[in-house]
Amino acid sequence: MTAVHLKVKAWSAHKLYTLIERLQDKGIPSSKIYVNDRVDVAVAAKAGGVQLSYRSLPVASVRESFSGIRIGKTIHTMEEAKRAEAEGADYIMFGHVFAADPSLDTPEQGLEKLIELKEEIHIPILAYGGITTKNAEKVLPYADGIAVQSSMWQATDRPGMIKHFYNLMRPE
Repeated sequence: MTAVHLKVKAWSAHKLYTLIERLQDKGIPSSKIYVNDRVDVAVAAKAGGVQLSYRSLPVASVRESFSGIRIGKTIHTMEEAKRAEAEGADYIMFGHVFAADPSLDTPEQGLEKLIELKEEIHIPILAYGGITTKNAEKVLPYADGIAVQSSMWQATDRPGMIKHFYNLMRPE
């Protein structure tokens, strides 16, 4: 893994900060920890960055107030991607590329939209949503990285699955 994205919406700032401290104590470098939405916690914990969503503060405001933090923006459309890039996002997260969980209201965006983004956007694109070890190779030519969640939690052999993704990302 190249980063840990902490997305725990219901947690207090203190609880999230304490988790970051525990991760740091376990040897995870601060630079690899990204906090979802909570700029205050990310800055206080000296995390590597913050991941903003449509409900978050605007990228430009975060960039202006916290110039030293790496900022990612979750997007679902070309318009959102262009706005994030123009406002100073360091990278974008695009998804759901594939249908992740049929029980959730998360429509598949499709590989075609990812390809269009890659042609138009000049900052790194991380793809997420329904990415597995079986379909990651279709995504990787058009993404600078991938984020997995369901694959991780559903895996019976997590270390093996992580190693498989690692090998896909860094072919020998």
